[in-house]
Amino acid sequence: MEYSLPRFLIGPTVIVGVKINMPKKKIIFIINPLSGRGKGQKVSDRVNNYIFENSEVESYLTDSIEEFHNVIQIAINEKPKAIIAVGGDGTVNAIASQLVNTDIAVGIVPIGSGNGLARDLKIPLNINKALYKIDHPQFKTIDAGTANGKYFFCAAGIGFDAHISKLFAKSKRRGFASYLWLSMQEFFTDKPQDYDIYIDGKLYKRTAFLIAIANASQYGNNAYIAPSADMNDGVLDVTVLKPIKLYETPILAWRLFTKKIYNSAKVESFKAREIIIKRTDSGVIHYDGESMITGNEIKYTIIENALTVLV
Repeated sequence: MEYSLPRFLIGPTVIVGVKINMPKKKIIFIINPLSGRGKGQKVSDRVNNYIFENSEVESYLTDSIEEFHNVIQIAINEKPKAIIAVGGDGTVNAIASQLVNTDIAVGIVPIGSGNGLARDLKIPLNINKALYKIDHPQFKTIDAGTANGKYFFCAAGIGFDAHISKLFAKSKRRGFASYLWLSMQEFFTDKPQDYDIYIDGKLYKRTAFLIAIANASQYGNNAYIAPSADMNDGVLDVTVLKPIKLYETPILAWRLFTKKIYNSAKVESFKAREIIIKRTDSGVIHYDGESMITGNEIKYTIIENALTVLV
């Protein structure tokens, strides 16, 4: 069965191998063609050719941001068992944010630059293995964070990482190598700032290179900014990185990728249900790698058991 919607490419429904007394669950794939250096079209073909044994499948391939958000609403209105985000953490965030406190689960086929949430949930990066897991699902609920009302499921932050997220979003180059190169270029231009950090009401005055607010343990690419974070513990993990010198970055990077960042004297960590950060001026923040400009006060909160995920 094929569907026709203006400017949407919607894949066929595939019904194969129905088991007696096992009604099939409807799942909808939403594919971001810009993710993974343009892998979206190839993944769309893989999805449409994959033989799903237990699921009734539709797939939507969008070609613009406006259509992407329209398709999400179309998919939600069909009330499927799950909506599968095919893309990176930004794609996952855009879909999952619409599924908070609903009966619809979010699944992931990770083809982005970092794939932080997928890695933390141990979702395979191999496309066929991810599709198999989707057709043979297990479900769990996870917490969600908010940053001035914007949902995040992996990590949010302020300072250097937010600055890089803003620049990376405008860059035509994708991938970890491009992100690293951009970070090296900007290291000397983005200066530490003074912050008032309220951790569950208690004030800490800090000068910081960056402040990460984490629901999951990593940014992506196995860069563990909050190794002790747990998506089911009802709190957010706060990592404050103090000002650093260039010669300190190699050892800090090693600790970041080996889950030992808390061992650094440059790092301070907290756990809290509510964090309020005040700074002198307005500026950029990020949530799951997506950047936005806010005023001088940012409020972070935790919502327990907010989202059902397919793992």
